[in-house]
Amino acid sequence: MDLLSKMTDSVTNKIYQVLSKGQDLTRLEDIKLEFGIRIWMTNLSKLVLFLPLALVFNTVIESIIAISGFMFLRKHAFGIHAGSAISCFTLTSATMILGVWALKAISMDPLIMMIIALMSLICIFKYAPQETKKTKMYLDKSYMRNKYLATLKVFVVIMGCMLFGFNGFCKYLIYGVFVETISVLPITYKLLKKGEKT
Repeated sequence: MDLLSKMTDSVTNKIYQVLSKGQDLTRLEDIKLEFGIRIWMTNLSKLVLFLPLALVFNTVIESIIAISGFMFLRKHAFGIHAGSAISCFTLTSATMILGVWALKAISMDPLIMMIIALMSLICIFKYAPQETKKTKMYLDKSYMRNKYLATLKVFVVIMGCMLFGFNGFCKYLIYGVFVETISVLPITYKLLKKGEKT
């Protein structure tokens, strides 16, 4: 277990003890409470580390826009996960901060943005949601619902960008959606996990 995971677990356990104290929770409610706190703390700890790095590269606003597009879609598209919290943080920082930093340096034609967004729409419709070991049971019950919601979300991003004229904001939002799209492609699983869904 890496240092980030240990710190997150320690804080999660303390918050869990405070929130569950005196509560008459069923076993399932107990598991949900602890899991929810763990997810929230894991994401918060990554964000606390992520923002100073974005500040160094002068991409705070752009990185937040990109990661918002990524998270907006990931809720229903799911996708590949890194093996540990520190691996996730490293991969997210590299793709979001460095990718956004590179995007800041180039001017992107609206037609290129539209093509990338449409490719994302097609791939999300075809491959999402992509299950993991942790989401398999959940997805068995709601696979089609998540597929349609993920596809609808990409469509909403495209329509929003068309409405606002594919400005700089859209460039980073579409980038975040594109990164999430890559995480659901079967080839990504083959390249990074050798076919194993984690």
